[in-house]
Amino acid sequence: MSQIVGSCEVSTSGSTCSITSGKSATVTLSTSLGATQKFVSGQLGISAGKTATMTTSCTSPKMSAGSEYRAAAVGTRYRYKVKKDTRMDGRVVSSTTSGWLYAFNPNPTRIHCGV
Repeated sequence: MSQIVGSCEVSTSGSTCSITSGKSATVTLSTSLGATQKFVSGQLGISAGKTATMTTSCTSPKMSAGSEYRAAAVGTRYRYKVKKDTRMDGRVVSSTTSGWLYAFNPNPTRIHCGV
């Protein structure tokens, strides 16, 4: 689960290209079983929908014509499940658990660059 925050392409072999800072990545969260993003973000301690603006940049090595160089946000990845209990008269009468869900919280000071 990575977010591409920038890319560039060279048209002449032996050229380099740069991806500048100022690109943005957003916190992403998966939900299930009626859980809201607000609930999940509160449980994980992250802000749903928060945008991080990258403060780093990178320059490619010399590449062949038509090659693409990409920058992806780096951050914390979460894997979790949501459990929903159905209650009757205060007792749990059934439980349902989601499959694996994922969240990503980008770090504004880190990107991964590569071909």
